[in-house]
Parts: sequence; structure tokens; C-alpha cells
Amino acid sequence: MSILHALPVYVRRFTLLAVALVTIVTTHPGAAAEDTEKGFRAALAESGKREKAYFEAFDRRFQAGLATWLAARRKANEVSPNDRESDALKDWRALYSDLEAVQRDVGAAGSAYASAAGAAAYAGLLDEVQRITTQEVVLDREILTAEPRILGRICDQEPAFRRHALAERRRVVIEALATVPGAATRLATDGLADAAKRDGKSSVAHRVAILDALGRCGDPKSLLAVLALTTSRSSALRIAAIDAALPLGMEAQPELVPLLRDSHSNVVRALLAGIRTRAADDIRWIVPVVELHAAAKGQTRADAHAALGALTGHRGPDAPETWKAWLEKHRTELAAGKLDRTPTAGETSDAPPARGTFYGFGTQSQGVVFVLDWSVPMTFPSDVVLARTRESVDWFGMDKSWEKDCPSNRMTVIREVGRFLAAMPADSRFGLTMLTDGSKEDYPNLQKDVTVGIGGLVPPTANAVRDACDRMEKRLPGWSRYHDPLSGLMIAMALAGVPPEDDADLKPPVADTVFLVAPGGKEGGRYVLPEMDVAAFARLNRFRRLVVKSVRIGYAGRSAELLMKGFADVSGGSYVRPMQAPK
Repeated sequence: MSILHALPVYVRRFTLLAVALVTIVTTHPGAAAEDTEKGFRAALAESGKREKAYFEAFDRRFQAGLATWLAARRKANEVSPNDRESDALKDWRALYSDLEAVQRDVGAAGSAYASAAGAAAYAGLLDEVQRITTQEVVLDREILTAEPRILGRICDQEPAFRRHALAERRRVVIEALATVPGAATRLATDGLADAAKRDGKSSVAHRVAILDALGRCGDPKSLLAVLALTTSRSSALRIAAIDAALPLGMEAQPELVPLLRDSHSNVVRALLAGIRTRAADDIRWIVPVVELHAAAKGQTRADAHAALGALTGHRGPDAPETWKAWLEKHRTELAAGKLDRTPTAGETSDAPPARGTFYGFGTQSQGVVFVLDWSVPMTFPSDVVLARTRESVDWFGMDKSWEKDCPSNRMTVIREVGRFLAAMPADSRFGLTMLTDGSKEDYPNLQKDVTVGIGGLVPPTANAVRDACDRMEKRLPGWSRYHDPLSGLMIAMALAGVPPEDDADLKPPVADTVFLVAPGGKEGGRYVLPEMDVAAFARLNRFRRLVVKSVRIGYAGRSAELLMKGFADVSGGSYVRPMQAPK
């Protein structure tokens, strides 16, 4: 029997509840506001009861699916070209989708409530947003401190599903709140004031939630309140304020320009990302971004170059002189508020100068962290064809004479790390960690013998590079099948100076690029599905802004690609699955 057997009934009942609520509030437009609010609160209470029962039964369904999964893994060959998912993973993915559907029903009920009750819906929806935010803060800490277990004793994944459900519910309820008449004015006054009281000194989560709601409203009346938080001491609040102000467009632009000179690199990069994705039609940004680009370094310069490409349509090289010449050529057009964005014939594509390459990836970053899955797939040959045609028993412990003509992934990574670091300038910094046996490497427990940079990232001196390569040489890949890339990214955050515990007042990172090398197959960890790992990383990375360049080695299937490519996509990074060792 499928582990999802009970779900259709659950979803049907909840949908009927939502439909009933919609019917009530739409067929009785003259009903008293308090009756409508009672109806919405009753819907939330009923939802809470059903969710509680749902999660109480979750562990039993999970363990039933685990047996199916383990049996499938024992039969499957890791290097099978079929790249099939186990039936259990498909079931869990369906469970994940059904949970999202439940929360969308809550959003539909909230929207109906907002539409029928008008301004009277404000208090009920705002209470729900703040309740969700409080639960998210508590649950994030619970998940962060949980100890994921190795295969065969996989920890209860219920908190991860619950956390994802909260994120989805928060989104849909905020959308409903934003439709309430006059919501922006009230959110910008009593909403922000109440959120500040809830946050205290240890968090910014409630104010971020209100800023996200104000961003959804898109009401110019809230601009002053939003812009007031662009001077907050907290970089997280400044970034959330930027996200809320950008939808206001013409009114917000002059007030946001000074943030291109913010002392915190992540605030500047968040604004550049917003310009590139949401304000690329506003040519008033071109002059200040050209000025920033001329003085910027590292990843900030790369982000400025990408923003200029989106603003102008110009695809020239990353050189300040080129952009200054372009600006002089088009200054008259810009002064008139017009610009022909048609690329010039024969223009070259973007080619930022790289500080060394790693599996073909270049970077302008002045600080990088390597996160390396140091498990059995590291012993596989780098050549995919050979790895699929030779017996796997020969891969582990290959001697150096064997590897001379066919390097393993391990020896290839060691060579690539050494080559990359040798090309980095003396003023740059790096860190490195290897994800090894068991769960000792889980954040926040950092294994000193497999990690470089615990006390601070180090310059790429000859001794430091030799030490990093020696550690990789001496540490043989382990047999443990639990290696969680998300935990590795949490370690990278800690090494970069932006640990994942809290967003209250993050300092500028000392590294902004992560090279993640892993097979990507999930067999444990804080979240059971790759989609959840990616969503969790995106939430953590909103204010940390690490760029992930993913190198997927090994031969796991679709889930591995979802994970490794997902980390790269949500961080503005790059993804590659090399078929053979880089030359």
C-alpha cells in the first residue's frame, strides 16, 4: 500500500473547508466583519488540527518508505546510466507537493477573507503572518542544531516538511494581506512598530516579514517607512528594505542610489541583483552603476558588470575604460531619457578577468571556500566512460601508477585546488573543508584535521597551498554514505564569516564564492528531498549572498542534478557535470 494512501482524503477535506469558507464570505457580502474574521480564524484552527494529525502520522509513513528506498538502493548500481529515482523518493516528492497544495488552500481562504471583509481582515491576516514567523524562527533553530544521522538511522524528517510548509504558508498569507485595502499604510506604521517589539535585540525576522508584505503591496505611501530601514544597523534589514522598495520603481530609485556606496558588500550586491532582475528598464541606474563598477572589486564588480549588461544590452568586456567610453557615447541619449539597447554587431560576450580556474570556472572573488565531498565516489575514475565500464571494486584505493593515465576524482580535485590557488593573488583568502565519514562534519561541529580556515581564511601562500593539498592527500575517502552538501554550505558560511544561526547583524563576508564538489545524491541530512535543501539554502543565503559554483561528480540520478544545479541557480552561480578530468 502506498505511504500516501491517506493523503487524498486529507487534501479533499481541507479543500472542502476552503471552498466552504469562500462560499460563506462571497454569498453573504453584508455579513458583519467580525463574523467573517471568525470564519477565517476557524479555517486556520481547522487547518492547524489537520496539520497536527498529518505530522503525527508522518514518521510512520516515512519509515515505511525508508524500507522501500533501502531495498531499491541495494539493487541499484550507482553508475547505472538509467539514473532512476527510487519509488520512495517519488512518494516523498508527491508528499512534498501535497503539502504545498494544503498551504495554497490556506492562501485561497485568506484571499477570500481579505476580499470579503476588506480592511477588517487586516488584523487576522497580520496575526497569522506573525504567528508563522515566530514558528519559523523556532523551527530554524531546531533544524540547525539537529544531528542528522547516517544511512540506516536517518533522523525524523518531519521538522523539514513542517518548515517548508511554513515558508509556503507565509508566502500565500502575505499575498492575501497585501490585497487588503489600506494594508500598506497600516503595515508601515503599527505593523512595523509591533514587529520591532517582537524582534527585540536578537532577531529581525518579524520586521523582514512586514517589509516583504510591503513589497507585495507596492504602495508608494509606504516608501518613507521602507526607506527609513535602509539606514538600519542590520544588513539583513537593509537588504529586505531594498527588496521592498524596488517594486516602487520611479519613486524609490533616487533614494536607493546611495546604497550603491553602502559599507556592507552584501547590501550593495543585493541592490545590484535587484537592479538586474527587477529594474533593468530604468536607465537612470546606468550612470551610478558605471561609477560603482570602476571602483568595485571581486564579486561586487562582477555583479555590477552583470547589472550593466541588463541595463544597456551592451555585452562588452569587463573593463572600466570600456564602460566609460560607452557612457560618453550615449550620454546625450541618457540625458533625454532614451536608450537604444540593441547590441552592437560583433560585440564580445561578457568575459570578466578570472583569478585562476577550477573545473573551468573562473571567479573575480577575493575570498573562496572549497567544500569537497570526500566519500567513495572520489575514488572513481574522472573519465565517465571508464568509470562505467570498469569494475567498481578496482576503483577504491587505486595506486598512483594506475592513476597516471586515468586520474581519480580525488587526484583531479587535489590538482585543481592547487592549480587554482597558485593563480590567486597574494591579497586573496581561501578556506577548505572535506565532508568525511559519519556526521562529525555537520555544522556547527567543524573537524579541524579536514578544514582549513577555522580561525580565519588564509592567504594562498606556498605553505598554505601545500598544507591544504597534503590534507587532501592524507585523508582517504570514507565509506560512510552520509554526506550532506547543505551541511557543507553551512560550514562555508561559517568560514566566510556569515554563520547561519541568525540574521540580526551580519558582518561583510570574507569570502563570497563557494566551490562545491559532490556527487549530489541525498541519503540523509536535515532534509530528505533536494528541493527542500535548495529552498533552505535560498532562505539562509538571502542575506549572506554566497555564490555557489557546483561541480557534480559521480553518477547519481535526477535528484543529484536537482540539488547541485539548484544550489548554483538560487545563488547566481554556475553548474557543471564534467565527463572527464579538466586538462
